[in-house]
Amino acid sequence: MDMGNTPVWILTCVLTLYVGVTCGSLQFKVEVLQKPDQCERLSKYGDQVFVHFNGTKFDTGELFDKSHPDKPFRFQLGIGEVIEGFEEGLIDMCPGEKRRLTVPPNMAYGVDGGSVPQMPGGTIIFEVELVHAEQGPRHPDVFKEMDLDADKHLSKFEFVHYLRMEVEKAKGHTMSSAEEMKLTNDIFELEDFNKDGFISIWEFSGNKHDEF
Repeated sequence: MDMGNTPVWILTCVLTLYVGVTCGSLQFKVEVLQKPDQCERLSKYGDQVFVHFNGTKFDTGELFDKSHPDKPFRFQLGIGEVIEGFEEGLIDMCPGEKRRLTVPPNMAYGVDGGSVPQMPGGTIIFEVELVHAEQGPRHPDVFKEMDLDADKHLSKFEFVHYLRMEVEKAKGHTMSSAEEMKLTNDIFELEDFNKDGFISIWEFSGNKHDEF
């Protein structure tokens, strides 16, 4: 695309897509602080990631949250377990890489913040190190395997079918019909938010539960 005659102010705003600053206001920004020489795998949506982090307030530098020094914080990318800025800032990241994320209120906890000190209002800064990333248990590929008729909704029949396959694959204890039904009903109680008897792809991706 020829941009030779494009006004300078338009070019400046286009460039902000890459540097993370919108004209006139502070916006989401990702800075790479350290990156390993070799990277076998980049993090991606659906991954379960393990990170160390420090969170500080942009205006004061006050520390409001941090991971345990001996136990990385674990969550799954792309399913809403953490704030949007934290998720977006960890995409295409190498294990051992460190980044600084400048996260505005609309991608964090809002202007006023949440109900606990770990959810401050305003712009916040995270310094994050990715320790490890692997395909998560709630990866979209798992839903695709379960969704036999590809209608983006899981029935209880499809859930039980997948459950039996996984038990057989793992050579685990064969569940009784009663055990299968109890686990299925428990999962649907948690995941079927609109109570229509199906788990949609959006409901499936919305929350993570250890039972699954």
